[in-house]
Amino acid sequence: LDTGVTNKFNRMQFNIGYRYSRKWLFDVTVGREQNEFSSARSTDGNIYTIGFDWTPNERTNVDFSWGERFFGRTASANISYRKRFTSFNLNYSDQVQTTNQFFSQFNPTGAGNFNNNFFAQDPAAFNDVGIQTDTPTLNDNVFLLRSLRSSLNWQKRRNSANVSTFWLAREDQGGDATATTPGSADQTSYGFNANVGHELSPDTSLRADTSWQYNEFDRDGADNTLIRMGASLNHNLSQYMGLNLRYSHFRRSGGGTTQQIGQDFTENSITLGLTFRL
Repeated sequence: LDTGVTNKFNRMQFNIGYRYSRKWLFDVTVGREQNEFSSARSTDGNIYTIGFDWTPNERTNVDFSWGERFFGRTASANISYRKRFTSFNLNYSDQVQTTNQFFSQFNPTGAGNFNNNFFAQDPAAFNDVGIQTDTPTLNDNVFLLRSLRSSLNWQKRRNSANVSTFWLAREDQGGDATATTPGSADQTSYGFNANVGHELSPDTSLRADTSWQYNEFDRDGADNTLIRMGASLNHNLSQYMGLNLRYSHFRRSGGGTTQQIGQDFTENSITLGLTFRL
């Protein structure tokens, strides 16, 4: 939907790094940004961050930075650890995004859209999550996304497993937390995803997954819970063709306002898919 609203983001920055040793790297970033979007406060400002990268051994890496942008203090951190069969990652970041940029990170699933709930696959979480959007003007909204994610992965021979958690806080940059326009207020989401997989043969694999997510909307005090469980069988028919059979269970329950009445649903589906690879 083209609403005629244009958001502009302009940033120029310089980065200087110094490697103190094989284990330590320090860096400083300075710059300036000039943005144009609807906001109750200034969208221009200076940028500065200071940070370090620490690699104590070949299995562990710690990356951290702290600084200032037009919206205030900002930080980012990433901790990763790997062993032969397992890996762990913990990540925190602050990002200014449009709603379109946020949703472009997700890959749509076959569940489609139910009562303004968009179900999609989060590549960073390795699983499907539910995201609620209650506005048709996706291009208009600009928000600060603060995210904290963790993932634990295990893989050995034909078996694999993953457990991941996420916490997302979307702070609307329009500055009108009491607005009645859909999508113009803050939102907090958190939950977990888990999946296990087993390779029956080089061409056939089984996968089971589950996820739980809680969403809270500051605009009207509404909240909802999204639950998903599923299992799938995947088989490569040839080098260019694949077959997928999947059972999926979705459930949404919410409360807080009269707007939530009639939006709860439960869905059970069986899908058969045929894919072609060129």
